[in-house]
Amino acid sequence: MIKVLATGTFDILHSGHLDYLEYAKSLGDYLVVHIESDEAVKRHKGVDRPVNDEKNRNRLISNLKIVDETIVADGERAATGILESTNPDILVIAPKDSFDAKTKEAEFKQICPNLRVVWFDQKKTQISTSGILNKIKEDL
Repeated sequence: MIKVLATGTFDILHSGHLDYLEYAKSLGDYLVVHIESDEAVKRHKGVDRPVNDEKNRNRLISNLKIVDETIVADGERAATGILESTNPDILVIAPKDSFDAKTKEAEFKQICPNLRVVWFDQKKTQISTSGILNKIKEDL
């Protein structure tokens, strides 16, 4: 069995999230989704985020047919614990401007030496929660 770990905020669920999770699931047999905690989202995206709290985001993601398991945690502060507890074969992650992808990949492989890291190009989806929120603000 190939276990895949995908990680994200999933604040306002949209088709870009589904593209990401469907892609992650296509790489293996069992999909674990790490959902960023409210505290982590506020730290990275601002005090007005998340729009939906972690309990609601977890409920939405865990009820998707393609998702086998969910974890809510602060990914930055608990990355080691998340990787150790899930022991994935593949980690699918959307790169962020705030970190160096090669450095992060090396860190992840120190925890799980056989881990395959796959970088998902989220720009292909042309949709984001921030974009949705900006559109709503413009329309007001």
